[in-house]
Amino acid sequence: YNRIQLSSLLAGEAREDSLQLQQPDWYRQHGVTVHQGDPVTAINRADQTVCTASGLTQPYTQLVIATGSRSASLGLEGEALDGVMGFRDLQDTRRLISISQRHRRAVVIGGGFLAKE
Repeated sequence: YNRIQLSSLLAGEAREDSLQLQQPDWYRQHGVTVHQGDPVTAINRADQTVCTASGLTQPYTQLVIATGSRSASLGLEGEALDGVMGFRDLQDTRRLISISQRHRRAVVIGGGFLAKE
């Protein structure tokens, strides 16, 4: 999905389905197999395979390691309290949308692209 559009989704200016980079048919037409929600647990460079948490062994010719990212921890007291969260991915955005139904104010700390929006 297009992470840059998460702030638009949070603001109610975009729908979640508009975040998709490509439709599922595009991947099939281009010979791309997408595996989601099954993290890679081992890479065998000699055999050019990856093994996933579910036990799937997948061969590759070229491997792109896209591990994602997390919001930086500031090391502040209270940052582990309920209601203190990052805004980095779709799951964070869904949670913020849910919370915004019950609360009207938020404090944003950070200088990243999403925080500035």
